[in-house]
Amino acid sequence: MAQIRLDLTCQETAFFSKEQVLKIARAHLPILKNFDEDLYLELLGIAEGSRLTPEEIVVLNHYTDLRDLNPSNNHPDSDDTKGCSVIYTKAPSGPLLGQTWDIDSSAINHVVILKIKNIENSTLLFSCAGCLGMTGMNTNAVGICINNLNSTDAQIGILWPALVRKVLKQSSAQLGRDLILRAPLGSGHHYCVADTKDFFGIETSGTKKKITQQGSQKTHFHTNHCLDEEMKLTHTVKSTSTTFSRYQELEHRLPHTTLSSAEDIYELLGHVSIAPKPETTGTATCGALVMDLKAQTALACMGPPSQNIFNNLPLHLSLAR
Repeated sequence: MAQIRLDLTCQETAFFSKEQVLKIARAHLPILKNFDEDLYLELLGIAEGSRLTPEEIVVLNHYTDLRDLNPSNNHPDSDDTKGCSVIYTKAPSGPLLGQTWDIDSSAINHVVILKIKNIENSTLLFSCAGCLGMTGMNTNAVGICINNLNSTDAQIGILWPALVRKVLKQSSAQLGRDLILRAPLGSGHHYCVADTKDFFGIETSGTKKKITQQGSQKTHFHTNHCLDEEMKLTHTVKSTSTTFSRYQELEHRLPHTTLSSAEDIYELLGHVSIAPKPETTGTATCGALVMDLKAQTALACMGPPSQNIFNNLPLHLSLAR
């Protein structure tokens, strides 16, 4: 994964060498250490255990944001449709939050579920090998999903998977919201944070943040373009992106779809998943996660939900030592 993403960063941006990418990646390490030393040490442990450098693990984690550091010089013909589709709804049984994970298809075979067991607050995470975590929930019923946004004001900042992990250390969606609003971000994402009482959708760029969706009693969805007019000024959408077609598909289906269970969300996400193309690279839905925050269970799959049966994962399952 580290080698693949280092190669992709060089192919899809104006970085002229792997050494230059790794030098930029190294500059992110002090920010991570200052933001959360435990996560910094965890990243160093991943590097040591895999016999790679910390800089290579930074690239693996932060690949999408590194591509934005000089977006005006990105190769115009690059396949830049990376993204995700996110849905939140308040079902009769409680809040449901889920997303597809759309990225280069090389990640499909490296998707993992992590369970991190702590006395105060255990966490279930959808991730890929070597990554701190990409989406998940904790035993305080706090969940987080993300959509990638291509920011035009990217800067060196916090690794976004570290921000996901730190949000999942919080005891409420409000605290997660506050953490995102004060975090030293690197590039654009839409963060969905929810618990049994609140929902917040926050569109961000490298330098700007704005709550653009709110209210736990509503159904919310998002793909990979800003919905807020002000935030649109800080982002770009490549012509190859499928974000508008996926958004329109969800917008069309939601009025005619009953969302009363995690299985319903999973099925709906199948309609906006991107199937991998045989024997080719490019963007594909590499997995999906749908969380029932109140019941503390999740549905997860490797690859598109339209093509795969989900695994049912209880957060409180005992972990082997």
